[in-house]
Amino acid sequence: MEIERREDADADDGDGEPLVATVDATEGIPTRRARDLARRLWYLGWFGLPLAWVYCAWMFWPHIAPDPPDASDVGLTAGVGDDDADDDGGGGGGAYPSERTRRDPVVAKYAELSMRGAKIAGSVVVAWAATFLLGGERVVGETLWNRWSITALPPLA
Repeated sequence: MEIERREDADADDGDGEPLVATVDATEGIPTRRARDLARRLWYLGWFGLPLAWVYCAWMFWPHIAPDPPDASDVGLTAGVGDDDADDDGGGGGGAYPSERTRRDPVVAKYAELSMRGAKIAGSVVVAWAATFLLGGERVVGETLWNRWSITALPPLA
């Protein structure tokens, strides 16, 4: 079964709403849905799920990634201009992001905040793990070490 490609020239989802670029949807997703998803992932990260921030930053990477000065110089234009890459005349050529998608300032704000939150959360986890694993009993004390450590034997009754 062949996947149908959209042949419309304007960037909309059928309702007239512009499409927003994402990492995994080369056709893009509607602006309202992208804004809602980015906002929900940002707030979800505050409920002890910083991986939601990682996912938001990855999903909307085109909004926070710097554009290279000339993408053709670094090989980022794969598929653009290839005659055999897209024989159905769709014009996509396998390039990403699609020419019909755009960057949205609201999505970019939440993606940037998510990137910062993920970096901070990752730094805290690495610092905690390094302190606990490298410092061990000397840093946290014998009582706390015996209670927290999975390698310490439980007290015998």
